[in-house]
Amino acid sequence: MSACLPISTGPSFLTSVLTHMDCQAQSIGASGYQALANSGSPVSMALTGLLTLFIAIWGIRLLMGQIPDGGALIAFALKIGIVLMLASSWAAYRVIAYDIVFHGPAEIAGSIGGATDLAASDGLVIGLQGVDDGMLAFTALGTGRFDLGVNPNSGAEGALPLARTVISDDLAFGMGRLAFLVSTAGMLSLLWLSAGLLLALAPLFAGLLLFEGTRGAFFGWVRALAATALGALSIYVLLGVEISMLEPWLANILALRQVKIATPAAPVELLVVTLTFALMSIGSAALCGKIAFALHIPGFLPDRWRSLPSSFYSTSTTPTPRTLHEASVVSRAMIISEAVASTQRRETLMTSRRSSLGAWGPSSVTSSSTSSGGVNEGAGPTSQTYHPIRRRISITTLERRQRP
Repeated sequence: MSACLPISTGPSFLTSVLTHMDCQAQSIGASGYQALANSGSPVSMALTGLLTLFIAIWGIRLLMGQIPDGGALIAFALKIGIVLMLASSWAAYRVIAYDIVFHGPAEIAGSIGGATDLAASDGLVIGLQGVDDGMLAFTALGTGRFDLGVNPNSGAEGALPLARTVISDDLAFGMGRLAFLVSTAGMLSLLWLSAGLLLALAPLFAGLLLFEGTRGAFFGWVRALAATALGALSIYVLLGVEISMLEPWLANILALRQVKIATPAAPVELLVVTLTFALMSIGSAALCGKIAFALHIPGFLPDRWRSLPSSFYSTSTTPTPRTLHEASVVSRAMIISEAVASTQRRETLMTSRRSSLGAWGPSSVTSSSTSSGGVNEGAGPTSQTYHPIRRRISITTLERRQRP
């Protein structure tokens, strides 16, 4: 049994229809969301599977050596946070989505209506019901075309009945009220019920945000919610304008009929006004939908990854500009180190050479000359010192001499 009040016939028909549709839409949005967000629902289990798959894909990509940049890490956290908030937290979801879609347009329309002397959103249903009651009263009184057979403005008797008319009064009354009811109850019910259904499906569409291929459906859901909210706002404003136009007009018509003045043109005028606002309501809702679906949502949740360098996996020696630069740096360092080592080796060899040549110096030559004085006695004085000519000795010779 629905908790919403049933509709009634007669003077309160439009009020009961609007109240019932509003109640049904809000009930579908709230109760439907809580049913789908329940831990045991199929949608909740599917969402859990999507989250598990999303995290597993991230882990696999990390194991394969792909490195996410800072933007991808932020997007990863944002996606999971948005999905959990939309799909499992009714308190947060009610503030950021439910109240905005259902109550936001009415509050904005009330602000606009208060500044322009239009019917406010809280009095919109009352004003619409007043217009409908005026139409019913006008239909009951008629135009006075055939009442007395008088001129509609003079009130003189004896004139012929005003039987010529493009559309019969009854048809004009019926079509006018039909256009009015369709443009009010029909359009508002369409927008309210669509918004309620979309809000109830939030746990289902939230999981589509995780993956690149399904993200378009999520953004389409967001655009549809924006379209319903903008459409409701435009209908509220148009209905306020219609009420401000029809209320004084119907009051004037009824006042004329109370004093027995015929109004033969009024039915067609009523039909024209109601059809005009009906077409305006349809066009305004379509325009708002066009605007909402034309909104470009930037890719603020990118999946930017970068791979490790190919040298991390491959041992190929194919030169690249980077490897050539690194090789040139290494070659210069090796050349400098080899030059330093060569200098040290040269100094070591020179030191070894001097020490080796010192063993064959003047003292050893003098002693050998003294010891052989008898043989060379006539050659010259024995005190003469012989300075041998130093000659270059190879490293191999030095190494041989140093061996035991």
